[in-house]
Amino acid sequence: MKKFKTIYLVLLVIITLGCNNQTEGFKIKGTITGLDHIDTAIMFSESDTLAYATIVDGKFELTGKVDEPDGTYLYIQQKGNEKQTSYPVDFIISNDDFEFVGNEAFQYVKGGKINDIVNGYKFTKQFKDAKIKSNQIYHQYFDGLDLAGDKEKVEEARRVWKKYYTIPQDISNQYKKNELEKEHNALTKLYLYYGYTNKEFSMEDRLAVYNELESELGSHPIIEGTRKNYEESKKREQMAKSVYVGMDFKEVTGNTVDGEQLKLSEIVKKNEYTLLEFWASWCGPCRGEFPHLKKAYNQYKDKGFEIYALSIDSDQKRWLKALKEDNPPWLRIVDHAAFKSEGIVNYAVYGIPASFLISKEGKVVAMGNEVRGFGLDEKLEELLGK
Repeated sequence: MKKFKTIYLVLLVIITLGCNNQTEGFKIKGTITGLDHIDTAIMFSESDTLAYATIVDGKFELTGKVDEPDGTYLYIQQKGNEKQTSYPVDFIISNDDFEFVGNEAFQYVKGGKINDIVNGYKFTKQFKDAKIKSNQIYHQYFDGLDLAGDKEKVEEARRVWKKYYTIPQDISNQYKKNELEKEHNALTKLYLYYGYTNKEFSMEDRLAVYNELESELGSHPIIEGTRKNYEESKKREQMAKSVYVGMDFKEVTGNTVDGEQLKLSEIVKKNEYTLLEFWASWCGPCRGEFPHLKKAYNQYKDKGFEIYALSIDSDQKRWLKALKEDNPPWLRIVDHAAFKSEGIVNYAVYGIPASFLISKEGKVVAMGNEVRGFGLDEKLEELLGK
């Protein structure tokens, strides 16, 4: 009996020590330099907020607990002004200790076994230097540049920026390609593949790999979401075949700021040409088009040109906030169904901004890049004169 009690006590001590050594949750200590206007740190997964902290003297700490490792975003921003000053960082959260480092040029979260493998490239000098250079080039070419002004200067800025902007992603892909050749567990491999964007690695290749990983992992949101997106993209590819230049436009319905319903067809029949513009408050490239759209609108509105700008914001307040900030002079319409909206489905839109120029006769006369930026100017001059 005494021997049994001794064994029991030894096992109890081992179990107790094991429990005490387990990390009960996550802790993220953050340090920010050169961003004096930033005062808030928010971390969330999908739509669930996991942690929130106020930044004081460039320092903050986030704590919490997760059931399992998960892809997560951490935003540092100015409270109430997230559109202009958000700096999103993606990483893999787990119940471990982490360190956030951030400045204007780059931000990263270090820590956690899976995260350090998947995002290890972010901690390298090569990646940091590329991000710093990319940031410098952006400011050098775009600060003070009138995007609706000199076409040659704008195109040169975009050409140079594109060259440097893609370098960090190239570094990321090469790093992940190397890591995928090593021995890692199935969950780590899943996250490595998830952010791998090599052009030679098709969606079919990705799904085949996910099928293999699923046999070890079981059902996982990344795998399920990828399959769902793939099936939806196939359906939209079929839908897109009915939306081409020369074809009849399709109906779109949305609500005005006053809550009144307005159909696209009502606007098309009243104007020589109507630009159907899909956008959202959270879409930087969409709002980046606004200065150019304003210039085109002011120049051609008296010649029969109108813009039916359909926001797919799911949040009414964010949409109204964006309208107040940018003050677009054209028709302001919203469909809170977002990417499930009638317009998005009918026009087989994969991403925004998406643009379709429609004639008074109800025909699509131009679409896509042909009516973006200076392309819109040239098309309207061709159709309506200078």
